[in-house]
Amino acid sequence: MRVVYLSRQFNHSGLAVFDALSQSDRFDVMAVVVPPVRDSQHSMRRLNRPLTAWWEKLRYWLDSARTGARRLRFEESILRRARREGIPVLEISSLKEETGWRHLEELKPDLIVLGGGWPELLPPEVIDLASLGAVNTHPSLLPAYRGTDVHRWQIRDGVSVSGITVHYLDRDFDTGPVLGQVEVEIRPSDTPQDLSRRTSQAAGPLVLSVLDRIARAAPQRVEVSTQPAGGSAAGGSDLFPRWPWADDDFIAIDPGCSAREVERLVLACSQESFRHDGPWIQIGSRQFVVRTAEIRAPVAEVQPGTLVIRGGWPVLQCGDEAVILRRLQERGPVPMRSRSVSGRRFARNVIGRSNYISLTEGNGR
Repeated sequence: MRVVYLSRQFNHSGLAVFDALSQSDRFDVMAVVVPPVRDSQHSMRRLNRPLTAWWEKLRYWLDSARTGARRLRFEESILRRARREGIPVLEISSLKEETGWRHLEELKPDLIVLGGGWPELLPPEVIDLASLGAVNTHPSLLPAYRGTDVHRWQIRDGVSVSGITVHYLDRDFDTGPVLGQVEVEIRPSDTPQDLSRRTSQAAGPLVLSVLDRIARAAPQRVEVSTQPAGGSAAGGSDLFPRWPWADDDFIAIDPGCSAREVERLVLACSQESFRHDGPWIQIGSRQFVVRTAEIRAPVAEVQPGTLVIRGGWPVLQCGDEAVILRRLQERGPVPMRSRSVSGRRFARNVIGRSNYISLTEGNGR
């Protein structure tokens, strides 16, 4: 079976699916198609070049050490991996333009596989180009969590199961008939990056299984039923949007919410570097982003919405439980240039000798 493979250049699932296809003797990967790295994405450009990749990895390590960010960035390029395998790589900015999809047509593929996302909705010219159709991998159990940034939304919503879905592409995002699914547990301490890494491990075997099924049915397509309606996104939509980093109200920590909600929001906002703000609290005229936090037992005789020091750590009382604030960063115009501090240092320098601060009496959201 002749396959053309589409993916973003840096993507956990995209690389896992590519590795599975390229290492299989049952499928012939004719070409890998990736969108080019934008001019503003300097770090990705450096990672794609052998002579500068080592320097970029060192720079990121040093920058993470300076700011206190966890080293969560995915640094393996599908473009470099494909070239090492001797597979042709096409960098195409848009497949909606004829100059783009004509390149795919010339390859005469039997099947198009989309493994690690694409920055635009694929047009009918691409979906209908291959005789056996086009399939996509999506990081959820469709029809739940259609859209983008779904691992962040799943963690924020507190669902216990994620997964991978392989489905036929149709004229809308993530709505095509389902060909196969695998469940992946969401652990209480998962960041989106943790979840992405684990779901990608299930993606390769699932795609190979689905492609075997498609090959057995050829020249006909596999008969599968259509997806039911979704409707799981905020506001009644069935398509989750990009994570709203710039929405102050969305990422603000509400002192009146539960400890579990605070912890899930902090985890969902985990970043490879401090490019964006995250869940924040206000103390007087100053605002602080909570970078890491964890649940602990409630503090006796302390009202919800109160920040207290216990064992040297700042603890936010939230209803029947409390949250230890492990790492914080003062909010500023360029988060990635500001160093975060441990909760212990924050407790000494900000809360000080008062030992407690009420976030609901003039200092809250």
